[in-house]
Amino acid sequence: MIMYSSAVISYIILALFGDYLGRKRLMQIGLVMILGGMAMATFSVNLIMGAAGMLISCMGCEWIYTMSLLFISETVSEKYRDHFLVISQLFYGVGHLGNPGFYYLLRDWQYVFFYFYAIPAVLLIISLSLFVVDTPMCLVNYLTPNKARKALFWVAKINGKKDFYISLEEIK
Repeated sequence: MIMYSSAVISYIILALFGDYLGRKRLMQIGLVMILGGMAMATFSVNLIMGAAGMLISCMGCEWIYTMSLLFISETVSEKYRDHFLVISQLFYGVGHLGNPGFYYLLRDWQYVFFYFYAIPAVLLIISLSLFVVDTPMCLVNYLTPNKARKALFWVAKINGKKDFYISLEEIK
């Protein structure tokens, strides 16, 4: 129930702010929400505090899931898009299949929250901040044409294209 409630809340918030804040920034906010929610759930003193932490953390997970799909659809060409989506779903499924093993090995839900959610979230925040640029569409919305051009060339390089010219008006 908590997971589905958080999904509905997060989708409403993403629909309102998704284009204004940018994909990368929303992914970073989602990772911070995961960290905050997991810390709240891990150190909770009662069930209500633990449930609130899970709600916040699940909202962050939904943000990451939705923003990563949007990010892939905006940066990867049609030729490779299906491959990226299948691979991301594969890791998502394998991660869920690994949950019972982690619970069995660690035997304490607080350790599971720390090792299974907090450490990967910190690593993702660092890698997202250092290596990922925002999508060109979001950069155009920020009115930063030079960054948008750099992002377009990055997208072209990922998709195996040569240098190309595209006007920023075509993106809008």
